[in-house]
Amino acid sequence: MRVLLISPNTLTVPYPVYPIGLDYVAGSIPARHEVRIADCNVLSHDELEALLAEYQPEVIGISCRNIDNTEAGDPLCFINRYKELVSWLRSRTQAILVCGGSGFNIMPEKILPDLGVDYGLVGEGERFGLLVEALEKQEDPERDPRRFDGLFLLIWHPYREGRSLGRSAQSYLPAGGRPLSLLS
Repeated sequence: MRVLLISPNTLTVPYPVYPIGLDYVAGSIPARHEVRIADCNVLSHDELEALLAEYQPEVIGISCRNIDNTEAGDPLCFINRYKELVSWLRSRTQAILVCGGSGFNIMPEKILPDLGVDYGLVGEGERFGLLVEALEKQEDPERDPRRFDGLFLLIWHPYREGRSLGRSAQSYLPAGGRPLSLLS
């Protein structure tokens, strides 16, 4: 599969941050898959659009590293920026969208439905390779949670069939457990 990992961070204060977490995520994906990383700190919107058109990813992972800048004097919330990126991506690609990262993990059940991505990875991003493998084999993590022992996945349904927006349920797949649906 063609996988694109995006770091949407554009903050350069107090200094730019290299998205090293995405390197670890990329390393978790088996070598037979093609993986590229897009760092929005060095890639313009136009360059990202050209990359999407040329590469045509099948799965896009979005790193939600931070939910805010933690600065009380001049606070910035990044959730709306992530939401705008997801909307922008949806208008340009049919790729499966997955979010994760330390910011996402703070409150995944609130962020996931707000962003409207297909999957949210809770916990270690290095488990992303398991999801890519399942998607390649057209396995449904929600239907066979035993196959994904150790993968803690939050699934959001509105964009599934036909990519229409609607109310639905989310499911947690705890390690070795059964899905727990949480009504949205």
